[in-house]
Amino acid sequence: MPLGLHKLRLDDELAEVRSEQLRFTAAEIREMVDTAGITLSDHAVEVLQQRTEGWAAGLRLAVLSLAGHPDPERFVAEFSGSDRTVAEYLLAEMLQRQAPDVQRLLLRTSLLDRVNGELADVLTGGSGADKVLLDLEQEGAFVVSLDADRTWFRYHQMFGGLLRLELRRTEAGRIPALHRLAAQWFAEHGQPADAVRHLQAAGDWPEAARLLTEHALSLTLDGGAGTVRALLQAFPGPSDSLALVHAIDELGRLRLDEAAEHLEIARSTGQYPMVVTVLDLQLARLRGHFDCVVAQDHSLPDADLRAVLLLNLGVTEAWSQRPAAAERHLQEGAALARELNRPYLEVACLAHLGFIATRQSLTLARRRTEEAIELATRHGWDDESVVAPAYGTLGWILAWTGDFGHAEHWLDRARHADGEPGVQLLVHVVAGLIAAARGRHHEALTEFAAAGGEHAFSAQVTAWTIATQARAGMLDPAAAPSSLGNDPEDSLMTALARCDLGDRPAATAAIEHALDLAEEERLILPFLMTGA
Repeated sequence: MPLGLHKLRLDDELAEVRSEQLRFTAAEIREMVDTAGITLSDHAVEVLQQRTEGWAAGLRLAVLSLAGHPDPERFVAEFSGSDRTVAEYLLAEMLQRQAPDVQRLLLRTSLLDRVNGELADVLTGGSGADKVLLDLEQEGAFVVSLDADRTWFRYHQMFGGLLRLELRRTEAGRIPALHRLAAQWFAEHGQPADAVRHLQAAGDWPEAARLLTEHALSLTLDGGAGTVRALLQAFPGPSDSLALVHAIDELGRLRLDEAAEHLEIARSTGQYPMVVTVLDLQLARLRGHFDCVVAQDHSLPDADLRAVLLLNLGVTEAWSQRPAAAERHLQEGAALARELNRPYLEVACLAHLGFIATRQSLTLARRRTEEAIELATRHGWDDESVVAPAYGTLGWILAWTGDFGHAEHWLDRARHADGEPGVQLLVHVVAGLIAAARGRHHEALTEFAAAGGEHAFSAQVTAWTIATQARAGMLDPAAAPSSLGNDPEDSLMTALARCDLGDRPAATAAIEHALDLAEEERLILPFLMTGA
């Protein structure tokens, strides 16, 4: 009589022990190897756990092989499903017990990182693979579902290793064709990175280069710069057909001279001219050649390229003191990025919009930067350069409100994210302000000197340098600003200078003006910087 497990489960009268509970943890593996008298480092134990995925029989076979092995650490590093003892076990207990059509499915799909029923049918030339995969997963036959709908699957690492070894043994001549079939399927289903990998595995380098060139910018705009770099590094050698991909990669790594060289090669091929134009403008922006960017017509027909152009245009205008135009173009870029479902590009626009907003309101700037950081974190990009402007801007905001500890935290995040030149400059400025506020005058002057040149902060950096020199006793008070201005620090320096010169009414007026300017945003930094 059937047990009716579904009813027992519903009534909470069923205790279930699944494969997840049967997997050995790293601590349990440590206990196992110690009991067997085997000396392994903690790292090796972790590797063994990852390779076996806690599979008890695999661990037992590994321990048997480790006993008396002259180099246990190396054995663990090389341990896989192709190990003779493991392979013999898996062949006898798992693969050879399956029907011939199931064996064919397992072998031919083993060259995939993940598989679904449709893709499995393509590689086997059969049908009904979806049910086979579901049955294998249900039976605990080293098939693991990857999504809640149980449509995508992968093989246990040890089992996958054995399957690939057996595929090479039984159908080696068919492997390139299988990779090409997989590449075609992935390309048709909008997964170009996987398609390129399988073309590379098939040895079809020209088609792999063509496909990667076609999709490299799109992959990068989806936050896949690391994927593009890994695919690029898998090619056997340099090729002009990959010049555009190299240019995109070098721009992302801020290797501007190398990017320029590759762009020239890409231009000479005559392919993808609009992409080359947009990358030229990004290169010009990163080099500080702002006039070249601002003069560009931004009515490109391709929406992705137009969004990138709007980003470059907005950032350029932000750093060349055109805040209204920068705000407009970055807002347009962020809206277009949302419309295109390009969150990576949206993060970039929001991060720079936060920087621009510091001229209007620190409250608005903080809201924008935190929105950019939240979106980047949600997608796993919180350590990437795209969000570095938001980190630097948040450090700026917190510094002005006197929260130096948290400000330095965000500055460190900006440094770690390795942002573009503008971000590096912003970090120097904020670090200088914090040092000045803490009375570390020489450190502040070093940071301000590193932020020299013509940019959005030029006049302010000059004023802060003078203020710091005055506090350090390196400058006559009479050299301080003589007008009240629109910045509280200017008014405070005027007040201090008037006080030193005995003009108490003027000093009082300047202090009152500074308090009025600082009150709305609750600014503390100017009073600390000037010693007021």
